[in-house]
Amino acid sequence: MDMFVIEFWRYLIGRACSLDRKTTPAERVVACKQLVDALTLMLALAAITGIRNIYGHRNQLSINTSAHER
Repeated sequence: MDMFVIEFWRYLIGRACSLDRKTTPAERVVACKQLVDALTLMLALAAITGIRNIYGHRNQLSINTSAHER
């Protein structure tokens, strides 16, 4: 499940970055809606899997889960 979470966040970051490219306003609206839908799903998965913090900056991800706490 953790690898799915990481790959999904990479997908979300990639989608957000693609909004900066030259797109028509209609394409941008569709992409934003897809991004919001995907983010909603990711937040639900994060709540289920116990993820507490996810930081993403460009291609770097930092994920803290409750399962790895001491």
